[in-house]
Amino acid sequence: MARSIVKQIVSPFYRRALRDIRLEIPNNPSLTGKFIAYDEEANSFLIETVNSSQSEMAEPGLPAPIELKNLRHTPNGLQSYLNGGKRDHEMMMKILGEAGFSIQPGQKVLDFGCSTARILRWFKEDAEKAEFWGVDIHAGDISWCKMHLSPPFKFATTTTQPAQALDEDCGGRKSTGSRSGITLLSTTGAARPRHTAGVATGRW
Repeated sequence: MARSIVKQIVSPFYRRALRDIRLEIPNNPSLTGKFIAYDEEANSFLIETVNSSQSEMAEPGLPAPIELKNLRHTPNGLQSYLNGGKRDHEMMMKILGEAGFSIQPGQKVLDFGCSTARILRWFKEDAEKAEFWGVDIHAGDISWCKMHLSPPFKFATTTTQPAQALDEDCGGRKSTGSRSGITLLSTTGAARPRHTAGVATGRW
Protein backbone atom coordinates (compact mmCIF):
# COMPACT_ATOMS: atom_id res chain seq x y z
CA MET A 1 0.00 0.00 0.00
CA ALA A 2 2.74 2.41 0.99
CA ARG A 3 4.75 1.50 -2.11
CA SER A 4 1.74 2.21 -4.32
CA ILE A 5 1.23 5.63 -2.75
CA VAL A 6 4.91 6.51 -3.16
CA LYS A 7 4.79 5.40 -6.78
CA GLN A 8 1.76 7.59 -7.47
CA ILE A 9 3.55 10.58 -5.95
CA VAL A 10 6.93 10.03 -7.62
CA SER A 11 5.82 8.91 -11.10
CA PRO A 12 4.65 12.34 -12.38
CA PHE A 13 7.96 13.94 -11.33
CA TYR A 14 9.93 11.08 -12.92
CA ARG A 15 8.05 11.36 -16.21
CA ARG A 16 8.46 15.15 -16.22
CA ALA A 17 12.21 14.83 -15.59
CA LEU A 18 12.60 12.36 -18.47
CA ARG A 19 10.61 14.66 -20.76
CA ASP A 20 12.80 17.64 -19.84
CA ILE A 21 15.95 15.59 -20.47
CA ARG A 22 14.68 14.51 -23.90
CA LEU A 23 13.97 18.13 -24.80
CA GLU A 24 17.22 19.50 -23.39
CA ILE A 25 19.78 17.09 -24.83
CA PRO A 26 19.21 17.73 -28.57
CA ASN A 27 19.36 21.51 -28.06
CA ASN A 28 22.38 21.61 -25.75
CA PRO A 29 25.43 22.80 -27.75
CA SER A 30 27.79 21.62 -25.00
CA LEU A 31 26.86 17.97 -25.54
CA THR A 32 28.48 16.16 -28.46
CA GLY A 33 27.81 12.75 -29.93
CA LYS A 34 24.02 13.13 -29.86
CA PHE A 35 21.55 11.07 -31.87
CA ILE A 36 17.78 10.62 -31.98
CA ALA A 37 16.59 7.41 -30.34
CA TYR A 38 14.66 4.69 -32.15
CA ASP A 39 11.48 5.85 -30.39
CA GLU A 40 12.13 9.39 -29.21
CA GLU A 41 8.84 9.63 -27.31
CA ALA A 42 9.25 6.46 -25.23
CA ASN A 43 11.23 5.91 -22.03
CA SER A 44 12.02 2.36 -23.19
CA PHE A 45 11.30 0.33 -26.30
CA LEU A 46 11.90 -2.90 -28.19
CA ILE A 47 13.33 -2.76 -31.71
CA GLU A 48 10.99 -4.75 -33.94
CA THR A 49 12.03 -7.35 -36.48
CA VAL A 50 11.09 -6.96 -40.13
CA ASN A 51 7.39 -6.23 -40.36
CA SER A 52 5.65 -6.16 -43.74
CA SER A 53 3.14 -3.64 -42.40
CA GLN A 54 5.97 -1.09 -42.21
CA SER A 55 6.58 -1.08 -45.95
CA GLU A 56 5.32 -1.90 -49.42
CA MET A 57 7.16 -2.66 -52.64
CA ALA A 58 7.63 0.38 -54.85
CA GLU A 59 9.96 1.84 -57.48
CA PRO A 60 12.66 0.90 -58.27
CA GLY A 61 11.80 -2.57 -56.95
CA LEU A 62 12.57 -1.92 -53.28
CA PRO A 63 10.49 -1.68 -50.08
CA ALA A 64 9.28 1.83 -49.24
CA PRO A 65 8.10 3.15 -45.87
CA ILE A 66 4.39 3.67 -45.34
CA GLU A 67 4.21 4.70 -41.67
CA LEU A 68 4.14 8.44 -41.01
CA LYS A 69 7.05 8.24 -38.53
CA ASN A 70 9.27 7.12 -41.42
CA LEU A 71 7.92 9.79 -43.78
CA ARG A 72 8.66 12.86 -41.66
CA HIS A 73 10.42 14.67 -44.49
CA THR A 74 7.62 13.97 -46.98
CA PRO A 75 4.41 14.62 -45.02
CA ASN A 76 2.28 14.24 -48.15
CA GLY A 77 2.84 10.49 -48.05
CA LEU A 78 4.49 7.68 -49.95
CA GLN A 79 4.00 9.04 -53.47
CA SER A 80 5.62 12.32 -52.44
CA TYR A 81 8.52 10.34 -50.94
CA LEU A 82 9.00 8.42 -54.19
CA ASN A 83 8.52 11.34 -56.59
CA GLY A 84 10.68 13.72 -54.56
CA GLY A 85 13.47 11.18 -54.13
CA LYS A 86 13.50 10.34 -57.83
CA ARG A 87 13.50 14.02 -58.81
CA ASP A 88 16.37 14.84 -56.43
CA HIS A 89 18.35 11.81 -57.62
CA GLU A 90 17.97 12.88 -61.24
CA MET A 91 18.99 16.44 -60.37
CA MET A 92 22.01 15.21 -58.42
CA MET A 93 23.15 12.93 -61.26
CA LYS A 94 22.74 15.82 -63.71
CA ILE A 95 24.96 18.01 -61.54
CA LEU A 96 27.53 15.22 -61.22
CA GLY A 97 27.49 14.55 -64.96
CA GLU A 98 28.08 18.22 -65.73
CA ALA A 99 31.06 18.11 -63.35
CA GLY A 100 32.47 15.09 -65.21
CA PHE A 101 31.79 12.67 -62.37
CA SER A 102 30.40 9.16 -62.72
CA ILE A 103 30.10 6.28 -60.28
CA GLN A 104 32.85 3.73 -60.87
CA PRO A 105 33.13 0.04 -59.91
CA GLY A 106 34.47 -0.44 -56.40
CA GLN A 107 33.80 3.15 -55.39
CA LYS A 108 32.49 3.97 -51.91
CA VAL A 109 29.58 6.39 -51.79
CA LEU A 110 28.17 7.93 -48.59
CA ASP A 111 24.71 9.52 -48.36
CA PHE A 112 25.09 11.89 -45.41
CA GLY A 113 21.74 12.32 -43.65
CA CYS A 114 19.92 9.64 -45.63
CA SER A 115 16.77 9.42 -43.44
CA THR A 116 14.78 6.49 -44.90
CA ALA A 117 16.81 6.46 -48.15
CA ARG A 118 14.46 8.74 -50.08
CA ILE A 119 17.25 9.49 -52.58
CA LEU A 120 19.59 6.57 -51.93
CA ARG A 121 17.03 3.99 -53.11
CA TRP A 122 17.36 5.32 -56.66
CA PHE A 123 21.02 4.22 -56.72
CA LYS A 124 19.90 0.59 -56.72
CA GLU A 125 21.53 -0.29 -60.06
CA ASP A 126 24.75 1.53 -59.12
CA ALA A 127 24.87 -0.44 -55.86
CA GLU A 128 25.61 -3.55 -57.93
CA LYS A 129 29.07 -2.17 -58.76
CA ALA A 130 29.82 0.30 -55.95
CA GLU A 131 29.47 0.29 -52.15
CA PHE A 132 26.74 2.64 -50.93
CA TRP A 133 26.36 3.72 -47.30
CA GLY A 134 23.60 5.77 -45.71
CA VAL A 135 24.07 7.44 -42.32
CA ASP A 136 21.77 9.52 -40.14
CA ILE A 137 21.44 10.62 -36.51
CA HIS A 138 17.87 9.31 -36.43
CA ALA A 139 18.15 5.72 -35.18
CA GLY A 140 14.55 4.93 -36.11
CA ASP A 141 15.14 5.75 -39.77
CA ILE A 142 18.37 3.76 -39.88
CA SER A 143 16.67 0.81 -38.18
CA TRP A 144 13.98 0.82 -40.89
CA CYS A 145 16.63 1.01 -43.62
CA LYS A 146 18.65 -1.86 -42.17
CA MET A 147 15.57 -4.05 -41.98
CA HIS A 148 14.25 -3.26 -45.46
CA LEU A 149 17.05 -1.97 -47.70
CA SER A 150 20.17 -3.84 -46.63
CA PRO A 151 21.22 -5.28 -49.00
CA PRO A 152 21.79 -3.66 -51.45
CA PHE A 153 22.83 -0.70 -49.29
CA LYS A 154 24.63 -0.45 -45.94
CA PHE A 155 23.56 1.80 -43.08
CA ALA A 156 24.86 3.15 -39.78
CA THR A 157 23.50 5.43 -37.06
CA THR A 158 25.88 8.33 -36.51
CA THR A 159 25.91 11.16 -33.98
CA THR A 160 26.39 14.92 -34.07
CA GLN A 161 30.06 14.46 -33.21
CA PRO A 162 31.89 14.88 -36.55
CA ALA A 163 34.44 12.05 -36.51
CA GLN A 164 32.61 8.77 -36.82
CA ALA A 165 34.08 5.33 -37.42
CA LEU A 166 32.24 3.10 -39.86
CA ASP A 167 32.07 -0.56 -38.95
CA GLU A 168 34.24 -3.49 -40.00
CA ASP A 169 32.33 -3.92 -43.27
CA CYS A 170 33.75 -0.61 -44.42
CA GLY A 171 37.29 -1.58 -43.53
CA GLY A 172 37.23 0.12 -40.16
CA ARG A 173 37.92 3.44 -41.85
CA LYS A 174 36.97 6.77 -40.31
CA SER A 175 35.52 9.73 -42.11
CA THR A 176 38.56 11.75 -40.98
CA GLY A 177 41.21 9.48 -42.45
CA SER A 178 41.26 6.80 -45.12
CA ARG A 179 43.65 5.51 -47.74
CA SER A 180 40.86 5.15 -50.26
CA GLY A 181 38.49 7.83 -51.47
CA ILE A 182 34.91 8.18 -50.27
CA THR A 183 32.37 10.09 -52.32
CA LEU A 184 29.96 12.10 -50.19
CA LEU A 185 26.45 12.81 -51.46
CA SER A 186 24.07 15.08 -49.59
CA THR A 187 21.09 17.35 -50.02
CA THR A 188 19.84 19.88 -47.51
CA GLY A 189 16.45 21.53 -47.65
CA ALA A 190 14.05 19.18 -49.40
CA ALA A 191 12.07 22.12 -50.75
CA ARG A 192 15.01 23.41 -52.84
CA PRO A 193 17.10 20.41 -53.88
CA ARG A 194 18.41 21.93 -57.09
CA HIS A 195 20.13 24.69 -55.11
CA THR A 196 21.55 22.47 -52.39
CA ALA A 197 22.50 19.16 -53.97
CA GLY A 198 26.21 18.55 -53.65
CA VAL A 199 29.01 16.09 -53.95
CA ALA A 200 32.48 15.93 -52.45
CA THR A 201 35.16 13.46 -53.42
CA GLY A 202 38.63 12.82 -52.14
CA ARG A 203 40.71 11.05 -49.54
CA TRP A 204 39.16 11.20 -46.09
